[in-house]
Order: sequence, then structure tokens, then C-alpha cells
Amino acid sequence: MRLNYVSFVVTDMSAALAFYRTLGLPVPADADFTQGHVEIEAGGLRIAWETEALLRQLNPEWSPPSGSGRVAVAVQADDPAGVDDAVSRVRAAGY
Repeated sequence: MRLNYVSFVVTDMSAALAFYRTLGLPVPADADFTQGHVEIEAGGLRIAWETEALLRQLNPEWSPPSGSGRVAVAVQADDPAGVDDAVSRVRAAGY
């Protein structure tokens, strides 16, 4: 067994994709999310973003979890300069 797929449920798809693009994930600038789903492959892992609306369409009883987050995600840079670069990009983008 190996991890193959990670999915983020998002309220604002455009903002979410912009954030992960800023971090350096290979999210195409012209990603079509009109169906409420975007999926990429990065480092052998499929990463997806789905809207809350899509989840409600698939399961009308679904509701967003409440309380603090239950999943942590980390990204890795090759060296400290890579971390500094990512932080600069994220701050410059207003995050």
C-alpha cells in the first residue's frame, strides 16, 4: 500500500488553486474547475481539490466538519533558501 490520492475540500476553488500555485505546485493556470474538481500529479501523488458544492451534489447529507483541522499537510524545499523563497512568494501574494 502507498498513498496515492489526497483531496482538499475548498470553498473558493480559484483562491485555493492560486495559493498552491504560489507554493510551487504544478497547478495549470487554465485549470478548468467548472465541474468542482481539479486534479494534478506531483511527485507520484495525485492531489485534488473539490468544492463543497460538488461534495453536496455527491452526498446531500455532507456538511463541512466543525472545529479545528484534523489533517496536516507539509511541503518540502530542497534547502533553506527554497523555504525563504516560498515564504517570500506567499507573503507577496498576500497570504
